Amino acid sequence: MAVPKDTLWERDLHTEAKHQILRGYLAAWFPIMAARFRREGLTYVDAFAGPGEYTNSKESSPVVALTQAHRREVTRHDAKQRLIFIEERPDRFEHLKTVIDRFYDWPVVTVLAREGECISEMIPALQAMDVSDGPIFVNFDGWGVDTPASLVRHVGRMQAAEVLVTFQTSWFIRFFEQEHQPAGDKVFGTRAWREQVATGTPTEKKIGLIDAYRSMLDSAGFPLQLDFELLYEGGHELLLFFGTSHPDGIMKMKDSMWQVDRVNGRRFRDPKDLNQMAFAIEDEPDLSGLKQTLLSYVENKGEATLQELKDQALLFTIYRPPHATQAITELADDGKVERIAGRGHDKTIIRPAPLTLF
Repeated sequence: MAVPKDTLWERDLHTEAKHQILRGYLAAWFPIMAARFRREGLTYVDAFAGPGEYTNSKESSPVVALTQAHRREVTRHDAKQRLIFIEERPDRFEHLKTVIDRFYDWPVVTVLAREGECISEMIPALQAMDVSDGPIFVNFDGWGVDTPASLVRHVGRMQAAEVLVTFQTSWFIRFFEQEHQPAGDKVFGTRAWREQVATGTPTEKKIGLIDAYRSMLDSAGFPLQLDFELLYEGGHELLLFFGTSHPDGIMKMKDSMWQVDRVNGRRFRDPKDLNQMAFAIEDEPDLSGLKQTLLSYVENKGEATLQELKDQALLFTIYRPPHATQAITELADDGKVERIAGRGHDKTIIRPAPLTLF
């Protein structure tokens, strides 16, 4: 969507789904981190907080975070919670403060709202809140082209850090030959991204940009990444990157992703898929792509454990580990692999089915 000019604007379907994903993830993140880091505390940052609500909805990313932080399941652990909200536009910042004021300020929940650009305000805000060794989650929900790599790297040097970044590949392709290139350099932290859009088809350029951004996240301290597109009928798409250092973070984010309401023709797509295949958000999703990926993995290695294949699905696809188990079952039923049962998934061996003459 175009960047809105008014103080408040209508929440579109992409943003609604994004809030559902964030809500599902923070519903798990806040209580888990509050229990594990009672002494150190935890920090949530909304780097592009906005006005705190929409013309057609009271829910926003700040409201999602404030609601989750004030749940009794979280506050009962008495872990210090630091919530930082940054908004550049004065009118939206003033409105955001009125939204924040609606929430009761528990002694263990400290809120800091800063007016200004995140590039100049975020690090001072973290210093002002005396962020220590506790976990931090930063939501970089800008307009897809305004998250500086320098801030992502700063967060990556912190303890148990995670980031969620909204990304817009079409912008980098559309403005490649224009004066906007320096803005792209700030997002990637290098000029090398330009090579990814110099030649090739639009899909190849897009995949090149995604690979380049994943490399930046890896070097920034987020070795595990999840990138996925949420699409709607008509071709509208939303690309999100999630960076973490722990497989549990990937698991929880995927759980939240797969719980998005099954309405309005929503579909998922792996943005790295050259065929750009999409599938509906359903209880029984199309596993054809996952089956081919796992079969190729088994054929290349000769054999693999079921746990290894579940890990492959978790870390390198948009599917969840249970999807891998189901995919292997279907491949075995189709006679494409053989399954040698063991005591547990790490002892269960999956091999290519032996060739037969008839």
